[in-house]
Amino acid sequence: MKKLSFIIPLGILSAVATAQVAPTFKHVQNIGLSAEFVPAGDYGDTVGDVTSDGTNLYAVGFINASATPGKVGILQIADPLGAETKTKLYSTSDSPGVVAAAGGRESHINFTNNALFFAFGMGQAHPTDGTAVGWTQSACMRWAFSTNQHDGIWATIGYSPNTTDTTPGFLTSGEVNGTVTGSNNRIDGMAIDPIGGNRIAFGCRNRGAIYRFLDGNGQVAGPLTNPGNFAFSGNGRVVRGIAFNALGDLFARVNNDVYLAKRNATGFDLEVKIIDLPVADTQMVNIAYVPATANNDEFIVINDRSTGTTGASSALIYQHDAFGVWSNVGSVTLNGSEAIGGTGQTAWSNGNVLSFKSASIGGKNYLLVTDTKRVDMYELTGPTTPVSGHLSVTGYSGPNFNTEVFTARIYSGSTLVDTQSFTCGNDGNYTFQTTATGTVDVKVSGDLTLARAATSFTLGGLMPNLVLLNGDIVDDGVVDLSDYTYVVVNFNKVSTDPDWNTADGSGISPAMSDVTRDGTVDLSDYTEIVVNFNAVDE
Repeated sequence: MKKLSFIIPLGILSAVATAQVAPTFKHVQNIGLSAEFVPAGDYGDTVGDVTSDGTNLYAVGFINASATPGKVGILQIADPLGAETKTKLYSTSDSPGVVAAAGGRESHINFTNNALFFAFGMGQAHPTDGTAVGWTQSACMRWAFSTNQHDGIWATIGYSPNTTDTTPGFLTSGEVNGTVTGSNNRIDGMAIDPIGGNRIAFGCRNRGAIYRFLDGNGQVAGPLTNPGNFAFSGNGRVVRGIAFNALGDLFARVNNDVYLAKRNATGFDLEVKIIDLPVADTQMVNIAYVPATANNDEFIVINDRSTGTTGASSALIYQHDAFGVWSNVGSVTLNGSEAIGGTGQTAWSNGNVLSFKSASIGGKNYLLVTDTKRVDMYELTGPTTPVSGHLSVTGYSGPNFNTEVFTARIYSGSTLVDTQSFTCGNDGNYTFQTTATGTVDVKVSGDLTLARAATSFTLGGLMPNLVLLNGDIVDDGVVDLSDYTYVVVNFNKVSTDPDWNTADGSGISPAMSDVTRDGTVDLSDYTEIVVNFNAVDE
């Protein structure tokens, strides 16, 4: 069945946003990783974080706090939206002299400058062995794709027991292992700071500080400090997640709120609370910044832990409008159970922590959500506009017009920008949603019909009525002798015949010669072909 298609060249977007419109986070993929992240495996027993190089995904693991320390690593996932080919990129078992007694409790990974920067053992001791320094190898490593190998410890976060790197980081061995009373200084945040050579930044939990490493040599660049800003002392301000936008503005989850520190010529402006979540209602850990797609909007995704360990976590979307106001877009709250291809799935299993990452893959924006044993992918599109109208198909006399499927293909010039399938009521009226905007051209085709066009249509209005010419059985854009021949060959066939839906070598069945949809190939189908003979797609 050939689909309806609408060709829509996009107009110029308005430079000023108007009303806030909910974004579309379309659940497009669920990648199960339970077979790869297992006890005593190469990657750890739990997926900790994921990143993308624009084509592939890279999932990094850690070992659950109640498990025995062991090896951890990185799994490469090629063609994540298709065949999902999974291969080992790196495991600490490959280089025991570089990373001793790995494990984790938490792990992070980011891609920049043609390299992966990843950190295991993010600063908390194994609960049964508070003196085992090797358990918390708090260091950042780099995998360089130019050489296709890691180049050792790139930057020491905390005390390192490794004999090849004894340089202390900004945490002492006591802090790393939790033997300093009240410290519990896990490194909970890791993000790419785009200013100054894409430096790697880490959020230090109970120090209430964010440290940045110089790209290239791994030396500590010092905390991101302004008077009264993000260098907090003691346990009063807890940093649990950080993110940057393209301008280098800093978003940080501090305590149970999200703060924004705008970049200036010398550092950062004083932080401003942009999201306030009462502890009694919502607990959160990780955050992700999602860049704008339309209407000057941008988004923050946060981990809602309000259900605790007995229920599934969810991801909440907060949106920024043109007036600088951040507010929850409740209609797009995510919980991992959204339908993919019309089929629902199990909600996220982890009641505590989800990890988020914004990534561009194949030229499209996605939100990546990491649960304990899976990665979910959400395609991010801009606000949608309803398209409504009326259509008819010449000669159609079947009883079930509302079951016919039509498709809208939307173009900007010659570039396809959106495709939507939809059905009509028996009265021919329809509505579907598109992300296209402005004044457009529309081309429409349906099963066994020729395409018909509506030009210079401004989205938001009512589509002009469309009459689709019937009889293009072979789907080549013209009603001609090839279509006529199929009607002749199948003449007098009826829907109760055993071969009614049996296709020939060209994929055409007798049912497809019944262009009027009345259950019989007869004179009415012959007449429809004759009336529309030599008509072509518009």
